Amino acid sequence: MAELLGAERARIRRLSKEGLWIIAGQALAMLGTLAGVRLLTELLDPTAYGEFALGLTAAALVNQTVLGPVANGITRFYAPAQERGELGGYLHAVRRLVGAATAVIALMILLTLVSLLTTGRTVWLGISISALVFATLSGYNGVLSGIQNAARQRSIVALHQGIESWARFLVAAALLTWLGATSTVAMLGYAFAASLILCSQMVFFRNFVRNSTTTTHESSHWQVQIWKYAWPFCAWGVFSWAQQTSDRWAL
Repeated sequence: MAELLGAERARIRRLSKEGLWIIAGQALAMLGTLAGVRLLTELLDPTAYGEFALGLTAAALVNQTVLGPVANGITRFYAPAQERGELGGYLHAVRRLVGAATAVIALMILLTLVSLLTTGRTVWLGISISALVFATLSGYNGVLSGIQNAARQRSIVALHQGIESWARFLVAAALLTWLGATSTVAMLGYAFAASLILCSQMVFFRNFVRNSTTTTHESSHWQVQIWKYAWPFCAWGVFSWAQQTSDRWAL
């Protein structure tokens, strides 16, 4: 009886600690968003800020339809792979799926480049390409956060979520002050901040993989399972994106 009570208390302490980390991360991210919007609206004129918001909308579409759904599937199947001792095959499948998603985004970048050049709208090249790069890097961060969250490394996830919100606006503000107040520079700041967070994520993730027991198995099974779970999110992603962005643009 005493052992059961002790185990239950340990479980409650662990869950309470995880909950506090999640709350702290969300609160830090929310404060960063509020402070950042105020800062960028001071640095950008209304036209430039509107172009920047349009770039964020395009980045959200890419994440909702490409890397976001893949990240959902990857997070869903971490626990089954760990229980079977097949993290090696699972991680190999993750790399292949992320590589395929990256190829899709690269194709989007190429099509965007060709379309803008052929129509003579070269003024949109900078913001369009930087928005797609930002979407890609953010998607990578989402994949790593999903795996770490499934592995119950909530403190690492919360830390990066909170810091990323502040890093985006601070880096963007620094570049705007240095290079000029344009929408392209602001989006490049977001992309650079995402790359910094990604580097930090990779350090923690490599330590996590190194300390995990992995075995080499055929990865095709996990790749199929993850994709079966992810593809409906890809199909519905455009509708989720439309709902989320319509609120912003309606205001």
